[in-house]
Amino acid sequence: MKKILISTSSFATESSEPLDRLKEAGIEYLINPLKRKLTPEETIELMADKDGVIAGTESYPKSVLDKLPKLKVISRCGAGTDGIDKVALKAMNISLFNTPQVHVTAVAELTISGLLALSRKIVSQHQLLVAGKWEKKMGVNISHKTVGIIGFGKVGQAVARMLNGFSCKLLICDPFYPSPIDASIGQRVNNLDEIWSQSDIISLHIPSTSETKGLLNSDSLAKMKSHVLILNTSRGDLIHEEALYEFLVANPSAGAYLDVFDQEPYAGPLTQLSNVVLTPHVGTFTLETRTNMELESAINLINYFKNNE
Repeated sequence: MKKILISTSSFATESSEPLDRLKEAGIEYLINPLKRKLTPEETIELMADKDGVIAGTESYPKSVLDKLPKLKVISRCGAGTDGIDKVALKAMNISLFNTPQVHVTAVAELTISGLLALSRKIVSQHQLLVAGKWEKKMGVNISHKTVGIIGFGKVGQAVARMLNGFSCKLLICDPFYPSPIDASIGQRVNNLDEIWSQSDIISLHIPSTSETKGLLNSDSLAKMKSHVLILNTSRGDLIHEEALYEFLVANPSAGAYLDVFDQEPYAGPLTQLSNVVLTPHVGTFTLETRTNMELESAINLINYFKNNE
């Protein structure tokens, strides 16, 4: 019997079908007993005797993989695999799967939701109202604004389609996107400085790499408009959070919506600002998306064991 760890702590809380499929396939599973993101040490301890893992957002560097001699397969419940050492996987003959399509709509919708909450100051006005204060805060329209989209993969494209409904002018930067971008969708730009200086709204949709970590820092922020709205539903380490904090304090008309953080759970100084909206990494956290992601990740793992008996 194959043994696996399910490290994503919310797995199967809404539907038992993924677990039922694993049971039918004769796979013994352990669901993350800590109910939070695992540290490298905890990953090693919980996976010491495991043949596979349905992985959450924890990292799998070579230093962790070296201590998991039985591991044969990682089935990521989600799209991102930037925290997994692909070179080490290949050398150790460990297979990797993910769920690259299922999350797109949910993350794009959350991005637009965060933008609307930010632009109309919905959160701060809600907090005032429930505190007994009838105080109106002036918001801004997003229609006809210039929006810089950095990264034009599946989520970036979905966000672009939604923003087209608001008649926004889109500036799109993605050196890895192979095809021409239809002019009816937006204008392709090759220089990030154009995004920084021209955009009223900037939305990040790129993976974390050595080149993109800290992409939004004091230098890039200094080139932005004083009223810019920044959205990040991608990876937390794309933004230098201390620099963002200083920028938002100095520019109260600016704002940021963040669903991801460099260190999670986040409890840093951005929580003290009224011109931010923060959510606890819930991009895929809809009933439909979580159910489909979990089922696909379970099937990927089942199929691997079936084909490699």
